[in-house]
Amino acid sequence: MKNIKLGNVISALFLILTFLANSSVAYANVIYYPSSWASQKVAISVTAGITPVDFDTIPFNKSITRLDFCELLLNTCRTFGITLPSAPMSSPFSDTTDINAVNAYMLGLTQGTDAGLFSPEMPLTREMAAVMLSKLRILFQYTTDNNNKNIDWNNIGNNQNYSSDRYFKNRNTVSKTSTGSLTYTEPMDGQQAIQTLSKYSTDGDLISSWAKIYMADVYTRGILSGTGEGKLDPQSYITREQAVLLSFNVLSYCDESQIRAAGVKECILPMPTGIYISESYYRGDVYLRWNDIPLASAYDVTVFKNGISSYTTRTENNYLDLRTSSSTYNRDTKAYDITEYTNTLYSTIFGDDKQRIHVTLNVVPVNSNGEPSVFFLTDEFTIEPWANKNEMIFGDSTKTSFTSNSEALLSMTSIKVNIWKLTTSGTKVTSTLYLTVNKNVAENVKKIFTDIYNGKEKFPIKSCGAYAYRNGTSEHTSGTAIDINPQENYFIEWSGLIKVGALWQPGKNPYSISSDGDVVRAFNRYGWHWSPDMLWPNGADYMHFSLGGK
Repeated sequence: MKNIKLGNVISALFLILTFLANSSVAYANVIYYPSSWASQKVAISVTAGITPVDFDTIPFNKSITRLDFCELLLNTCRTFGITLPSAPMSSPFSDTTDINAVNAYMLGLTQGTDAGLFSPEMPLTREMAAVMLSKLRILFQYTTDNNNKNIDWNNIGNNQNYSSDRYFKNRNTVSKTSTGSLTYTEPMDGQQAIQTLSKYSTDGDLISSWAKIYMADVYTRGILSGTGEGKLDPQSYITREQAVLLSFNVLSYCDESQIRAAGVKECILPMPTGIYISESYYRGDVYLRWNDIPLASAYDVTVFKNGISSYTTRTENNYLDLRTSSSTYNRDTKAYDITEYTNTLYSTIFGDDKQRIHVTLNVVPVNSNGEPSVFFLTDEFTIEPWANKNEMIFGDSTKTSFTSNSEALLSMTSIKVNIWKLTTSGTKVTSTLYLTVNKNVAENVKKIFTDIYNGKEKFPIKSCGAYAYRNGTSEHTSGTAIDINPQENYFIEWSGLIKVGALWQPGKNPYSISSDGDVVRAFNRYGWHWSPDMLWPNGADYMHFSLGGK
């Protein structure tokens, strides 16, 4: 009986070991699949040769490492047609000799994480990805006449003729360092990057200084999108499937033949690619401009008025000028001089409607062979029925002020907004604020204070004022100026003399307005100006926001 039991035990153990062995084989060969929202582009990327053959042996929703991302980018280079660098005598990094890390360094896509360190297994953050993607985009667009193909790393910097490149007039956009690695001219200046990030994101201040310019570049070109609610989440990690899509995006942005061959017929470039389109215009100042798209010889433009197509054209320009007037600030009269001129295109498209118009603009790049691209830009905006700000504020395009308090009050209205109040214990609580403003800016003022209230700062408001009839050119008289926390946001002359208020200590005093904080961003988002940004000749009024900058 014991022998039978022992035999049964041995048989059972054999079966268990066999099962475990087979399970190990099965587990070793397991294949993972991307999320449904990413599956199409991942499949195209496999066909295009971007993803390596073993990429699906690790879950797609796992964070990608710096090394694996470099492999994706180098595969993207090969697909694009770039000849990769010759291997140097020794690795520039002490923690890896992997050829993908070395080639990424030689291409100038990364300098590592510290002196001599690459950190191959470190999870890749969104801002790290942005830097590499932006530089790769520049490299792809550093082109010869043969349509961005057959760029040899070994010849870059050796006096090749790139003068015919219509996108990069600066021949030093890509050059070589003394060590043989590539270096790149920055795609925009730092101030432009800060303005762009401030306008289109709510967390641009979280981006490291070394990444701001590159994040702004790939974000405004639609290569890297936000994560929702205006956030870029620069410190969060990139998943493996997101990394594939980013590699796919930079390739298809510069050369759409791969996705066209895969059968993709339409691909909307995500916002804010058309960064020069505002949310709202006046009737006389509609000027639409979009980013120049690589290899576009022209653009097919369609304008939809209240949902109905009202205008189509093909243009070589990356703008559509519908302006019928222009305004120039006159420092002598301290008022705007309005110049009217004839432009029949506006009335051709929109007629003479006196109601607010909702507009959609579609822009499709046209390839050199005359074929519309699979990419297109789209954006929506509104046109106010007034010719300019003067007509909106005063009811007359040539009028610059109200003549009396009674006249001004006819154009004012009272609004209620939610704000944060600071209690004596230091906690912030919700409160309400009533403001009297010009009735034609009331809705936007509500949106401004909603954005401030919903901002991460929860900026507290102790006191606030808007309309107040005064002599002179103050915009408080027209109901288009707002002062916030006057005591903690002084008006100071350039000589250093404080005229109004007591201090301005952002970061130290909770009531002081930060130059890159939620309050300034909210006002800028809706076309209002902060006094310190306007460089008034008599000083800076840190409490003061106005529609016209006065």
